[in-house]
Amino acid sequence: MATVDVTKIHQGPGMLWMKVVRPLTGKRLLIDSTGTPVAVPWAASTAYALGQQIIDANGNIEQVTVAGTSGTATPAWPTTLGATVTDGSVTWQVTEIGSNVFAGATTGAATVGLAPKLEEVSADQVAGPVDVIMTAEAATLELTMMQSDLANLQNFITHGTYATGTDAGLPAGEQNYEEIAFGGILAVPRMSVAVISPRRNAPSKFVVSQLYQAYQAEAVQLPFQRAKETTYKVKLTGLADPTRPDGDQVGKIYRQT
Repeated sequence: MATVDVTKIHQGPGMLWMKVVRPLTGKRLLIDSTGTPVAVPWAASTAYALGQQIIDANGNIEQVTVAGTSGTATPAWPTTLGATVTDGSVTWQVTEIGSNVFAGATTGAATVGLAPKLEEVSADQVAGPVDVIMTAEAATLELTMMQSDLANLQNFITHGTYATGTDAGLPAGEQNYEEIAFGGILAVPRMSVAVISPRRNAPSKFVVSQLYQAYQAEAVQLPFQRAKETTYKVKLTGLADPTRPDGDQVGKIYRQT
């Protein structure tokens, strides 16, 4: 008689984190007992591999572009995207401004889509295919977001610029604002994202689904109405990182047991 293993039945909710560290091949995104990604700090006199990432003292993600051993003193971390700094024999580059960004409350399912494209190989001498090969793959994360503050919304509007300030022309006591201005041809931002979901029978253990490089693939629509909270759907599509080995170029799913 078959036995049902209830520990393998998973249930949400899923928490969406953006700008998380990409682990080296063979490693995993580290989380704490609440499912929050762990900040990976810099360490002195430590060997760092090509592609390894840490979170610097400014809260930005740095990536190794020249492998080596870090120095004995904390480097002066740059704050401009793409800028580099030498640290001992290691060269670091700023790949993300900010890190471990919680994207806000979600509702409904957080859907992970994995779709390899398979092509059959045929030969004239036989009626059926003789082989099958993978020619492409698609990986996506789809969620419905409820929290629509602009600081979070900016992560999903690829052609927008977020700002805060004070406008004296607004009514007294109500002059602070945040805004997203949009329009124009801008570089599409890419970031590593993760959906972290607690296990149904063990809330302190999680299922982690990560895309190493992702971009927001669909238009953001914000329906404002009286009868229902404003929600908006996001679809994050994974891109391959060809510097990583086959089988670990787009993302990873792991489960704490």
